[in-house]
Amino acid sequence: MLDFEFLRRNQEDIFTFFLTELKINSIDNHMKLFTLYKEIDCSIYPLPGVTDLVEYCKSKGITIVCLTNGVVPAQKNKWRKLKLSSRDCIKFEVAGDYNLQKPDIDLYKTLQIKYSIDWKRLITIGDKFENDLSVPFSLGSYAIIVDQNLEINQLDIYSDKIIKVGNFIEAYNKFVSIHGMV
Repeated sequence: MLDFEFLRRNQEDIFTFFLTELKINSIDNHMKLFTLYKEIDCSIYPLPGVTDLVEYCKSKGITIVCLTNGVVPAQKNKWRKLKLSSRDCIKFEVAGDYNLQKPDIDLYKTLQIKYSIDWKRLITIGDKFENDLSVPFSLGSYAIIVDQNLEINQLDIYSDKIIKVGNFIEAYNKFVSIHGMV
């Protein structure tokens, strides 16, 4: 059985990987799959804990900036299809709209100006330290890494400002406890 999480983290072109595995790799099939990826009509549901986090932020007047890499039309389609009841406190940003990708520091500095971010009051949540959390952390933010398989000592960073959790329910609980301190 394929480990999709491993593929997601280690394959630069996942479409070519799957088409090759199925022995149907061609430019035409790649383009068809890519079009499907950008335009698929589906329902996406938030992971357990995400809705609680969003509702908490909304009740406290906290702005959430959701920053994602990837193909701009596909990411925007996923955002439209996400079944999330409350979106008014969320600013959705696709790095590609700035012709940058995480973890480029210029992307974070651009968003800092756009949203008046105070790094010392920022709490970042992500599933990949290098990609999602390393730059904001280096600028002074708290970091909550959501990864069931990562041991915090694997990061080679020792700080009380990095918290490892196994899921978004735990991330929500840690966020609430940290929020009272920042």
